[in-house]
Amino acid sequence: MIPSEYSDPHFVGNRSVVAHLMEWKYDDIGDECERFLGPYGYGGVQVSPVNEHAIMDGRPWYERYQPVSYVIQTRSGNEQQFCRMVQRCNRVGVRVYVDVVLNHMTGGQQGLGTAGNRFNGHLQQYPGVPFNPEHFNGPESCPTENLEIIDWDDPIQSRNCRLFGLRDLKQSCEYVRRKQIEFLNKLIDFGVAGFRCDASTHMWPEDLRNIFSRLNNLNEDFFPPNSRPFIYHEIIYYGGSGINPNEYISLGRIIEFRFWKEITNVFRGHNQLRWLQNFGTEWGLIDSFNAFIMIDSHDLRVGHNGELGFNINCFEPRLLKAATAFMLAWNYGIPRILSSYRWKQIIKDGKDLNEWVGPPTDLFGNIISIKINPDKSWNDEYWICEHRWKQIYNMVQFRLIVGDEPISNWWDNGDNQIAFSRGHSGFIAFNLQKSKKNTDNTGKNDNNNDQLDLRQRLQTGLPEGIYYDIISGDHTGNKLITVDQNGWADIYISHDESDVIQISYHVTKTLFKIYDFGVNAVCIKYRNPHFIGNRSVITHLMEWKYDDIGDECERFLGPYGYGGVQVSPVNEHAILDRRPWYERYQPVSYDIRTRSGDEQQFRRMVKRCNKAGVRIYVDIVLNHMTGAQSGKGTNGHHYDGNTLQYPGVPFGPNDFHGHESCPTQDLEIHDYTNPKEARNCRLSGLRDLKQQSEYVRQKQVDFLNHLIDIGVAGFRSDASTHQWPDDLRSIYSRLHNLNKEFFPENSQPFIYHETIYYGGNGINSNEYTSLGRIIEFRFYKEITNVFRGNNPLHWLKNFGTEWGLVPSGDALVMIDSHDLRVGHTGKLGFNINCFEGRLLKAATAFMLAWNYGVPRVMSSYFWNQIIKDGKDVNDWVGPPSDKNGNILSVHPNPDMTCNHEWICEHRWREIYNMVKFRMIAGQEPVHNWWDNGDYQIAFSRGNRAFIAINLQKNQKNLQQKLHTGLPAGTYCDIISGNLIDNKCTGKSIHVDKNGQADVYVGHDELDAFVAYHIDARIVS
Repeated sequence: MIPSEYSDPHFVGNRSVVAHLMEWKYDDIGDECERFLGPYGYGGVQVSPVNEHAIMDGRPWYERYQPVSYVIQTRSGNEQQFCRMVQRCNRVGVRVYVDVVLNHMTGGQQGLGTAGNRFNGHLQQYPGVPFNPEHFNGPESCPTENLEIIDWDDPIQSRNCRLFGLRDLKQSCEYVRRKQIEFLNKLIDFGVAGFRCDASTHMWPEDLRNIFSRLNNLNEDFFPPNSRPFIYHEIIYYGGSGINPNEYISLGRIIEFRFWKEITNVFRGHNQLRWLQNFGTEWGLIDSFNAFIMIDSHDLRVGHNGELGFNINCFEPRLLKAATAFMLAWNYGIPRILSSYRWKQIIKDGKDLNEWVGPPTDLFGNIISIKINPDKSWNDEYWICEHRWKQIYNMVQFRLIVGDEPISNWWDNGDNQIAFSRGHSGFIAFNLQKSKKNTDNTGKNDNNNDQLDLRQRLQTGLPEGIYYDIISGDHTGNKLITVDQNGWADIYISHDESDVIQISYHVTKTLFKIYDFGVNAVCIKYRNPHFIGNRSVITHLMEWKYDDIGDECERFLGPYGYGGVQVSPVNEHAILDRRPWYERYQPVSYDIRTRSGDEQQFRRMVKRCNKAGVRIYVDIVLNHMTGAQSGKGTNGHHYDGNTLQYPGVPFGPNDFHGHESCPTQDLEIHDYTNPKEARNCRLSGLRDLKQQSEYVRQKQVDFLNHLIDIGVAGFRSDASTHQWPDDLRSIYSRLHNLNKEFFPENSQPFIYHETIYYGGNGINSNEYTSLGRIIEFRFYKEITNVFRGNNPLHWLKNFGTEWGLVPSGDALVMIDSHDLRVGHTGKLGFNINCFEGRLLKAATAFMLAWNYGVPRVMSSYFWNQIIKDGKDVNDWVGPPSDKNGNILSVHPNPDMTCNHEWICEHRWREIYNMVKFRMIAGQEPVHNWWDNGDYQIAFSRGNRAFIAINLQKNQKNLQQKLHTGLPAGTYCDIISGNLIDNKCTGKSIHVDKNGQADVYVGHDELDAFVAYHIDARIVS
């Protein structure tokens, strides 16, 4: 079965969870998107109905489900506030889904709506639309005497009669349809991603199909061209007779109530956990790609669906967290988390007497805002905020990291203890054991409490290492597990485990543990880039102005899936003759003021990029100050490199290495393999700082902490090879955790080191792997060697550690860099840069398709390359600037390229589409390798993506029937074009039911490769 055109939620990256912020104000939702939902990996927010509704006595929550008109004005705010909220959320990668009520208007009462429109339900008069009696179902279409639904299994009654007295709209009427289409299209044009369709069971599928077919495509300011709205339907169906959800599958996803019922049944103890091993379609549920799932909802929490005592809500947090954890760990459907408010629950005769209570309000009925305290607690006397519970938001992160990894390594005790992994990326264990299992066949109770504990050596599927339990958040003690080289670990959960979790309004226990593989969980510092979702690529916007970088984060990098930006050094630097690019690498002080802008502009850029889901990494120069010259810095400070005077810090002669520590007569490095010389002498004449000095260390610590507090995610450490590892370790050990406004608590900065090492003699890059990732120059060298034709492509089959490279988790990789492009590292004629576009695109495509390291894409500017005696005469040329030396701004063209002064490789279609390829491939392994024994290769990333490369020298085409690993269908080549209007603008392939396809890459084509992924499949 092919998914509906309305089934794609349009999540950014690997996000996959929706939060329902029930009855929140629009301004508060915008704040929450920026400060929490975006940074913590939520994919979307469901908002309560946004159109004018009845004002009812007592202001119950369900007045939102009694429309008066389609004017956007509710208790949550007006149209302007709603529109602003949608823009803010989209910019931080959080989609907005509106709960829409199309089935009916109000009940039989009359009164006033929230936009001031009067209505009379008894007379069916709604002048705010306007609707009148002819627009409602009556005796001519409803067969019951009182026009109420009596037989819920009868489609005519259920769809043409009144639901609890609510006036039932006649959607077969073209006028009604058009009014509803106009309303939905207005929301789409504002930037919403889709809709929850309330009471879909009570509307005819053909009426909905007619309405949906006339909806606009989503707003291209936030979504790719020709994106269709995401729609999920409230279809209350538990099997047997009644209206079947399959009638609605072609119209979007279905809220699968059977999922909720069966999971609740298990976690209530009416069924054993062990039975969940095959949970999904084998239990009669619809296919995962058609399903939308939940544990709690605005109806369930008060017993309007299901029944109190069975439903699990916020009043049983221990159980709610455990059931929600299973939902988020299991690879089925799109999960939604309810985030509710506080009300006084009074149960009488199985009913909550306060089931009607609306959101917290002041004396005038105005909703009370959410207030977030510095410690991340909130005004919990009003709001429950389940989406902010640590156990839940950490499980959202778990789901992000595991992506589409399959369920594996299932274990159970035959009762109520289970454990499983998600591929090699995550592991979870539950203990709901209630009674002791008798093992002696005597029928007597065994009083050994240990039988209630989960104590097992289990296969976790995780790589070797030490992991902490992300539910308790405890990094030490008994919450750590050690996974051996074969993936096994000792797992323990006591039957009465207190794993006490401090929530601001009460203390509870957790009854599960989870171990999350990913840079957030492994106990190694400085290696986590803190990407949002499945983003995994950094681009270096060399010498861009800060305001331009902020613009680029919002308009391109965020929407197109880049994970971070490396920015050129941000501290005051020397002003050199002709303004060469390398003046940025000659510090004068640690003040934030450069050619790119001042501190205020830098701060604004960092905030804008973080809100767009793009992290900032600053290139830092700690090894040295300027060369021997004297002059002025970009913040006005004078300096003298000859006398070692830098009053802007201040540094003086005692803060630099001299003859007491450098063994060479001229204080220059001559033997780069000698650690003492390489680290205590001058690199190309640059004045070498004495980092053993506590004073120097503290100045550098202060500078880095200032950047961290502003909101950067980490640093590229320039010339790390020339600094003693112990000095860097001392500096890093005093760094602050990252800014909690943008990052989870206790996050440490990401650091990657320039350690130029190709093997053999010299300073080994392994000396720095305990201090973060290293820029793996052997990756660049070997890949360049292959793509230059000095080695055949087919040897890349096992490329990585078997070639002597550091482990993937230790590596940052590249094809080009600010140094390589001009031959300052490597050699011109060997290095691949922007002047060889076809080769650079192909090599970069392999880097992005291969599952190794964190890749960085160079984005440079134009300069007049003149090669003489193997050297670029213009290797010094700085960024495009005016006659006063001011950097020129970047101005993107309509075709997404940049103004001619800027090359903008990160905007080349072949590269940005391969960034998406990498996002979609996620953690999938390399499969289906094929080569011709020479310069033609192809491989897939699991069953999600496929690439083929042809660099054959003898003008030979690649023309093969290959196993792509992809599901059957027709796919667009994302290199020669895009998928637009469900059509390919470039080449395409057809994959048969066995995953095979005829693949062709001509030797003389514009690009030397083709690539396909599951998001580039034509829907038929």
